[in-house]
Amino acid sequence: MIISVFSYLGLMITNHKRLRIYYLENVIYIADRIKILLSSTVPSTQAIMNELSSDERLNGFELERGKSFLNDKDYQKIQALINSVGMYDIDSQIEILSEFSQYFDMMKNQYKDDYSRSYKIYILGGISIGILISILLI
Repeated sequence: MIISVFSYLGLMITNHKRLRIYYLENVIYIADRIKILLSSTVPSTQAIMNELSSDERLNGFELERGKSFLNDKDYQKIQALINSVGMYDIDSQIEILSEFSQYFDMMKNQYKDDYSRSYKIYILGGISIGILISILLI
């Protein structure tokens, strides 16, 4: 039982790290999607938001979940970007979106590297701690 609990904790940590990568992929997708919409047409802010809300890839995606995956500064960058859609001229908005995508793509790649290096450690660490505690309790 104890081994199972600690193994599950290790799996939860790895799942959280994987979800953080998935979250950033969707944030980058949103920025790129807005950039494409601004480049191809000149839709209103409401039209952009309607387009994003009807996008199948973003079904079930919640920006609010970023609070649990990112630090406050990065989460505020995401909120500021979403709130700034339509506030600037198209060229400035596209430049802002490009910088945003590059920054979060770099961050996503760092998280991917961290995940690929350490996910086995978290799982094996959970199993090992569970075994160690079980042995100590016997």
